[in-house]
Amino acid sequence: SLYGLYFGLENFSQLIQYSGLIIIILISKQYLKEKNTYIFYIAILSSPVLLFLISTQKFLLFPSSLIFVSYLLLTEEREGHFRKLLISNALILFAIGCKITFIFISVPLLIYSFYLSIKSGKFLKLLIFTTLLFLLINFPSYVNNFRFYGDPISPSLEGFKNNPDIAIINFSNMI
Repeated sequence: SLYGLYFGLENFSQLIQYSGLIIIILISKQYLKEKNTYIFYIAILSSPVLLFLISTQKFLLFPSSLIFVSYLLLTEEREGHFRKLLISNALILFAIGCKITFIFISVPLLIYSFYLSIKSGKFLKLLIFTTLLFLLINFPSYVNNFRFYGDPISPSLEGFKNNPDIAIINFSNMI
């Protein structure tokens, strides 16, 4: 991670990954019933994939925890409903910005948030704010990818081009 190099911390990415686990535990403690929380902790902490997700340099666990938090926000019915929809959409867009494959998990949540906004009569407002969030969070990265690689989601789609660049395909396989 560039921030780890900047601060001289070799394991900075692992700290961010671990913070994703802490977010999952703290938020689930607030939203789940006490009996279900212990079962949830056992299920999360006994997963063999967890060791890989915390120790890897790839940014996977933190965005996954943000998607989990957005799911909890969408399923909760309390005051400040529009604000929670907006926060949920911001978390989802950030996760998609971290890794494009999170879009498969996130699209149903975005559709559900827009469904809830239709029910509350604030669809247009949520659509405008979500579009603005997309322009602030995701769009600069896509423009940067388009400038450097020739497509906005590169290097993910490089293999589908007629004349793919071998260096970009090797870079894609490396990350």
